[in-house]
Amino acid sequence: MKKRCPACGRVRGPKKYYNNSHQTDGKQIQCKDCQKKMNARKTENTRRLKRERDKKWKSENRDHVKEYNRIYYQKHKERIMSRRNTESIIIIENPDQKKINTSRYKTKKFRDEIVINPQRKTDG
Repeated sequence: MKKRCPACGRVRGPKKYYNNSHQTDGKQIQCKDCQKKMNARKTENTRRLKRERDKKWKSENRDHVKEYNRIYYQKHKERIMSRRNTESIIIIENPDQKKINTSRYKTKKFRDEIVINPQRKTDG
């Protein structure tokens, strides 16, 4: 049994369609590729709209956001300050392409070296 996807127009076998018990043939109307593209567009559009809504809400409620941030900082001041004073990680390029063991299965990959710098630069 072959079926034509109305979105892309390709005729494909039943394995190229998701199952859907509400349809008479038991398969989705659109093929898997078209469904994936459609879902990707929907999620991208939803994320964009959410960012726009959040930005608009923050600009309309600046006083509320400022007060919330002030209270949050007071409650978590110690944790925030300790995070500021922690070590920073510096990644050094690996010019010799040294092999670094990355897993317990003895597979080695070429990676950059990671060096911990205890002196974190601060603005001020």
